[in-house]
Amino acid sequence: LHTLDLWGCVLVTDVSALAGCATLHTLRLMNCENLMMLPACAALHRLYLSDAHELTDVSALAGCPNLRALTLLGCGSVRDVSVLASCAALRRLVLHGTSVADVSALVSCTALYACSLMCTGVTDVSRGLHGAAQARARVLQRSDGRLGAGRLCD
Repeated sequence: LHTLDLWGCVLVTDVSALAGCATLHTLRLMNCENLMMLPACAALHRLYLSDAHELTDVSALAGCPNLRALTLLGCGSVRDVSVLASCAALRRLVLHGTSVADVSALVSCTALYACSLMCTGVTDVSRGLHGAAQARARVLQRSDGRLGAGRLCD
C-alpha cells in the first residue's frame, strides 16, 4: 500500500493501525470529522488532513521521521505542533484553520521552505519560522502577505 485516500469517513476515529504499513507514503484523510488518532508511519512522506474537528493530539507524528509535507486544514482543535521539531525532513507545512499559536519548535525543521499559517492563532514568528527563514529561503504565507506580529486571520 503506497497511497490511501479516505474521504468523508465520519465514523473513522482511529487510523493508528496504519502504522504497520511499511510502504505507506501518502495518506489523505479528508472530511474525517471524528478522527482522533493518527498513525506513526516511518515511511510516510505526505499527510493531508482536512476537517478532523475532533483531532487534538498529533504526537504520533514523532514516529514519522520521513514526513516531508503536512497539511492540517480546518483541524481547529489542534493547538500544539511542537512534535514537528522531530520531523527534520519536513519541507511543506499547512496549518490553515488550526488553533496553533506557537511555532517556535519549527526552528529545528531546517528543510522547511513553505509554510502557511493563515487562520491560526500565531502572532509571533520571530522565534520560529522567521529565524529559520534567515538561514534558508522560506515562504511564510499570511493573509496580509507580511511577516511579524499581528493576527493572521481575524
